[in-house]
Amino acid sequence: MPDGRPGLAGLDDDMMGRIERGLLTKVEAARLLGVSKQALGKGLERRRAWAASTPEPQPAMATPAPADRPPVLPPPSGIAAPSPALDDEAEKWAQAGGQAWRGLAHAYVAVVVEARDQVVAGRGKIGATTMNGLVRALRESEEGLRRLGLLPAIAGGNQASEQPANLVITVLSPAEEDEIRAEIAERAGEEMGDIAVEPAAVPTQSVRASSVLITDTLPSIENFRPWLEAQTYLKGAAWLRRIIEALGGTPAHAKDQMVGDVLRLTGEDPARLQRLCAAF
Repeated sequence: MPDGRPGLAGLDDDMMGRIERGLLTKVEAARLLGVSKQALGKGLERRRAWAASTPEPQPAMATPAPADRPPVLPPPSGIAAPSPALDDEAEKWAQAGGQAWRGLAHAYVAVVVEARDQVVAGRGKIGATTMNGLVRALRESEEGLRRLGLLPAIAGGNQASEQPANLVITVLSPAEEDEIRAEIAERAGEEMGDIAVEPAAVPTQSVRASSVLITDTLPSIENFRPWLEAQTYLKGAAWLRRIIEALGGTPAHAKDQMVGDVLRLTGEDPARLQRLCAAF
């Protein structure tokens, strides 16, 4: 009798048999089903009570036969009648594959939850080695969930932002070229102190929106690279590109290269990102 309660639908006869034979612990079974150990224990009690209260099937009676033929006897009680479903090899493999699929899905979800709990519990105190391990575990779990069809697939990789940007060539008109040259000359004169020109007014809203890029606490110097990699994994490569642009750099296409660019532009000092934080 399958259990209709949430999370216990996968408690089938096979899993219950493995638990009874000691091939699967209750903790492992509860983790695979995504329920607590107490809920699993109650589900097992209900299954056992149902099995004990269900009467065993009565043996089939002999089929009457004409006088000129012997009666057709039922199969011996110790030998079960062959079942077409169990004899079908494809059906057996389908059941095994479904159980393996559910086990992989529960395992990947458990890894993601465990990594999240570690990050929340040790926020600001996780070392570089542990942080790198958590990032790798999250990345591999994400890829596994995508292969199982539980997350939408992204063409070309895990992040759509990793795709090369389209090359766009714009031809300037002579008037636009003259305007750009005049602006360059004006800025050069301002830097030399020859010309005092009021800077162009920039809307306050756009400056504030572009300057607030970091809402978390900045890490220590030794955790700077793992922190950048974790933030990029959570927020995407587009966020890292905005950080590089705010620091005056030119973003690259590869995330690893962009992480190195941020370290170079800040001199590996996370305090130089303070002006991009929300509290700034």
